[in-house]
Amino acid sequence: MSVRFISMLAGAALIAGCASMGQDFNMSDVDAFKPGVTTFSDAKEKLGKPYSESVDTFGRKTVIWVSSQGGLTKVKSKGVSIIFDRNEKMQSVVHKSSTEAN
Repeated sequence: MSVRFISMLAGAALIAGCASMGQDFNMSDVDAFKPGVTTFSDAKEKLGKPYSESVDTFGRKTVIWVSSQGGLTKVKSKGVSIIFDRNEKMQSVVHKSSTEAN
């Protein structure tokens, strides 16, 4: 086998490989969250480490979770944005999305 052929095989293997971002989570867990009951800790336990967190001047925390897995033939991504009050109780889910493409 030539070096060129081996390099081409290695390149093809890299291209065909999968990429992922964030921890996979179930949207059914998000649907089960209850305003005033679900805590930030509860959400982290179910959804994993947040992608981002920001706090406004009133102490409300907006937290975003993102999960994306894919390769050349299939891509799945999910995202959810939740607002928590200053006591870290959920106020509302402000955005939820889930896509899958082949």
